[in-house]
Amino acid sequence: MDIVKFYGILYQLERLVARQLVDYLSERKLLPELQSAYRAYHSRKTAVLRVLSDIFEALDRGDWAALTLLDLSAAFDTVDHTTLIRRLHISYGFNDVVLGWFLQRVCIACYAERCISYDRFCLTDRLTV
Repeated sequence: MDIVKFYGILYQLERLVARQLVDYLSERKLLPELQSAYRAYHSRKTAVLRVLSDIFEALDRGDWAALTLLDLSAAFDTVDHTTLIRRLHISYGFNDVVLGWFLQRVCIACYAERCISYDRFCLTDRLTV
């Protein structure tokens, strides 16, 4: 199999997993109510409309309003992956199979040099509180 086909299949698999993940989090009401990313009927436009609506309501009440925007697109590179995996297990109930797959994807994404080896990371033992 050539590399282009491999990455095409990998991309489709990731989209499928992402859809299942969003469905799982939505069904269990684990997504923040105001989160716009990765949700049906939510977009940047609806997020901007919500923010503008909140600002206009505050101004109508005579309150002050300020808006600060942060670009956190590169923030994922700074996340401690051990903490992320623990949080997915404890807060969201992900099992070892899901966490193992996720950890492998994270390691591939960050070129595996800074990542925990799944072989050395016993999820069940280390993730208990």
